[in-house]
Amino acid sequence: TLNCGASVNSVAIDSTYLLASGSSDYSVKLWDKNSGNQLRSLTGHADWVWAVAFDSDNMLASGSRDKTIKLWDKNSGVLLRTLTGHRQDVRSVAFDSTHLLASGSYDATIKIWNKNSGALSWTLIGHGNGVEAIAFDSSHLLASGSDDKTIKIWDKNTGGLLRTLTGHSSFVYSVAFDSTYLLASGSSDYSVKLWNKHNGDLLRT
Repeated sequence: TLNCGASVNSVAIDSTYLLASGSSDYSVKLWDKNSGNQLRSLTGHADWVWAVAFDSDNMLASGSRDKTIKLWDKNSGVLLRTLTGHRQDVRSVAFDSTHLLASGSYDATIKIWNKNSGALSWTLIGHGNGVEAIAFDSSHLLASGSDDKTIKIWDKNTGGLLRTLTGHSSFVYSVAFDSTYLLASGSSDYSVKLWNKHNGDLLRT
C-alpha cells in the first residue's frame, strides 16, 4: 500500500521501475513500484493534478486544475517546462511514440504539443463539452472521450477530425487502443464499448 496522504486522481507506470501518482495535494509523487518506496515529490502545480503520463524516454507529463501541463525529467525530478493555453482544467495527457504530447481539457479542446520544444502544433476543436480522456494508437490516430457522450478520432499529423463515435448515453471517461484495430471506451453509463477504429463500427457493448 502506497500512502499518498491525499486523494489520488491518476496513476501511470513506466517501462522500468517507476510509478507516478497525481494528487489533490497539488503534487506528483514518484514511487519505486517494486519496493513501494516514495522516491520524490514534484511540486509546482497550483491546484489538483488530474493526469500523469510517462513517455518512452525520460519524461513525465502532468495535467492540472491550474490549466497547465508540466513536463518533468522523471529521473531527477527537474521541471523542464510548463505548457499554457488551456482555459480550464487539464483532465488528460498522453504521449505518442515519437515527439508528441496531447492534452485534453474541460475547455472542450485537445491540444497537441511538441514535447521537446513545448511548441503547440494543433488545437483540436469539435467536442461540445469537456474532454476527459485521450489516447494515441501506434500509427497516426488520436482518440478523445468527452462529457458530450462521444468519442472522436483525429489524425494527429494534420489535426483533422476523421470520425465521431456515438452510442454512449453519458460521459466518456476513458479510451484505449489495442495493437490491432480496436478502440475501447468506458463511460459513466456503466458500459464499455469496443469499436473498429478504422471505420467507426460498434463491435460490442
